[in-house]
Amino acid sequence: MKAKIFYKILINATVLSVLALPFFIYADAPGVGSDSLNPLGSNTGSLEQFVTNIIKVLLNIAIPITALAIVYIGFWFVTAKGNPGELSKAKDALLWTLVGFAILLGARAIVGIISSTVTGLGA
Repeated sequence: MKAKIFYKILINATVLSVLALPFFIYADAPGVGSDSLNPLGSNTGSLEQFVTNIIKVLLNIAIPITALAIVYIGFWFVTAKGNPGELSKAKDALLWTLVGFAILLGARAIVGIISSTVTGLGA
């Protein structure tokens, strides 16, 4: 029951942060005000830089969420008390938490590889 609530909160926070990205992108648009702070950076002129900035923001959000999820999963391991079903759930949750974080790190690596390849080709 608690796990379902935790994952619903996690999913809602992720969806809300993705929906808020356009507001962050246009925060430094002319006429909005120069004192506003754009978390994606002021250099979002190219698609490559835009994607890189989005992945940086996602990683800045994902790192603390992953740390909190691992701590919460640690409590699952402790409260399982040797129950094979509960231990299995905790192991699966830990596995998929780390897989999700690895996917984000892989996305950052892929963007870096693609941008260096395109830059190396002189395009």
